Amino acid sequence: MRYEDMVADSALAFRNLLAFLGVPVDDAKLQHTLKATSFEAMQKQERETGFHERPSKMEQFFATGTAGGWRDKLTPAQVARIRAAFLPALEKWYPEMLDETARIAEGAA
Repeated sequence: MRYEDMVADSALAFRNLLAFLGVPVDDAKLQHTLKATSFEAMQKQERETGFHERPSKMEQFFATGTAGGWRDKLTPAQVARIRAAFLPALEKWYPEMLDETARIAEGAA
């Protein structure tokens, strides 16, 4: 399950996951769950009660909630290292990112 797909259409992504798992979909429960676990709801919860899983050096775990934020955060060298380490995963799960990551990684040379 890709984060990008959850951001683009969370209801569809979770319906597909539940179908894959063979779990019947209860529309009311799904809508309630999606609302309760929306990025905005998780940010609010983190502000009000904290987030135990947040690494101690990280200021905020639920920061932006956008797909593709790596483009603004990672250096070309970081993209090159990630691409080299995870190329088979990129080829299988993110083929649309192959050209872009290659182009960015070239800037590391």
